Amino acid sequence: MDHYFQDPNDLVFDTRLEIRGNVEHIIEENKERFPEPFRSMDLYMVQTIFKGALDNAKMRVRRSYKIAIPQYYRGRMQLLLPICLSNPNKADIALTIEKMEGFYRASTILTLDMAYNNARQIARPDKDWLQP
Repeated sequence: MDHYFQDPNDLVFDTRLEIRGNVEHIIEENKERFPEPFRSMDLYMVQTIFKGALDNAKMRVRRSYKIAIPQYYRGRMQLLLPICLSNPNKADIALTIEKMEGFYRASTILTLDMAYNNARQIARPDKDWLQP
């Protein structure tokens, strides 16, 4: 029997690990996945807003494990984190993170529709995050 995961710990965000990622690269490669007006902003401004939203997501996931939602991608489990750019209580995009040796690697962003399609929910998400 095939399984999506080997270790159940991979389904829950480990608050002891930091999140690392090349924010500039993530934004430049996925600008079309951002909602307006962020697509037309200069890179520095989007980076600044994105980094603040990522800090907010880190605080939220530390308060509630249900914030990080698992997804299965290319044979590995990843977690989706809500990135709230325009309203601190409503996700605009999702950041994918993957557990590495001793940290999480942020790899890309997804639209909310993409994230909803990929999600493997193990608990009901917060009301402002991944609703059909």
